[in-house]
Amino acid sequence: MQALNFEAHGELDVLQFGEVPDPEVPDGWALLKVEACALNHLDIWVRRGWPGLKLDMPHIGGSDIAGTLVTDTGNWKAGDTVVVDPGISTRQDAWTTRGDDSLSPGYRILGEHVRGGFAEFVAVPIENLHPRPTGLTAAEAAAPLLVGLTAYRMLVHRARLQTGERMLVVGSGGGVNSTAIQLGCHFGAEVHVVAGGPEKAQRAKELGAALV
Repeated sequence: MQALNFEAHGELDVLQFGEVPDPEVPDGWALLKVEACALNHLDIWVRRGWPGLKLDMPHIGGSDIAGTLVTDTGNWKAGDTVVVDPGISTRQDAWTTRGDDSLSPGYRILGEHVRGGFAEFVAVPIENLHPRPTGLTAAEAAAPLLVGLTAYRMLVHRARLQTGERMLVVGSGGGVNSTAIQLGCHFGAEVHVVAGGPEKAQRAKELGAALV
């Protein structure tokens, strides 16, 4: 298959587009034909690397994936359109039992620790599949996945945001920030935003911020 990949960490010049082996599909996983994979700042960090990050090369980034199932898998049928939860739990422990999967030593993220969606095909756990929302294109469905999970965890699991509370979002141009504004409004909070310029301030207002 064709994929955007790299064989060593570095800047943009390490990226290459070409043939790589098709994904292996273990038991309990599914093969997807990728229709859209959103860009995330995580892709830059992974490409550059950091001490302790060990990847099987060539590595394929891309965490935010929407696609179509290639074959019948579990209760899913070939041709089903899906989005993928990018967080993979590889073990059950005290963290996963209480819903803090991302704190478990066995937690992995598609495109970071395992090969992701910047390719024609990707293998993902069946339990990470979700139906693509009706009315959304593949690109629209892929865009909010990882940033949405991040913002949701911060506001709901950590901050325990309640209706009527005030919340402050510092910066409004990034994916997590933009999503946090919308989630805060959805849960009935009064959202205040610090924006870095008139264009970002206007966008924050359009997303529902009460004070910018």
